[in-house]
Amino acid sequence: MSSVNNSVVQTNNSVSSLVEANKELQANVSSLLEGNAILPTRLSLIAHANKILQTSVSSLIEAKDNMQMQVSSLVQANTSLQTQVRSLAEAKESLQAHVSSLIRTNTSLHLRVFSLMQANTSLQANVSSLLEAKDSLQANVFSLMQANKSLQANVSSLLEAKDS
Repeated sequence: MSSVNNSVVQTNNSVSSLVEANKELQANVSSLLEGNAILPTRLSLIAHANKILQTSVSSLIEAKDNMQMQVSSLVQANTSLQTQVRSLAEAKESLQAHVSSLIRTNTSLHLRVFSLMQANTSLQANVSSLLEAKDSLQANVFSLMQANKSLQANVSSLLEAKDS
């Protein structure tokens, strides 16, 4: 009789343990379902952020290309001005009668060269800023891709836990 009582007590203890384990499993499943409900929103936000970053990167690339064209134009203009300065120097030697006129023209050309050099320096600073911004955006895109991979791994883990 006592062995039957012991068996009943053990069975009751086992049932109680199973009920507790079942409650914990139900709580875990509820938590996983809540997490699953949030994931589509997070993935949607990440996708939206990725689209915005892609647009920003495209705009920066276009701006960089425009800056490069402007720099190329300035280099051509600078080359043209240097050619003009050389021509003026040669004309100065052969046309002594026009020395004062050539000096005024030369001074004007030097001011233009200085102005172009200042503009060139400003453009180089802008190009450097764009390149830094591009690097920062690439780092952000990389971080978002890593976060996306992490979320995908979490989703996979949740799906595996849900299936099992």
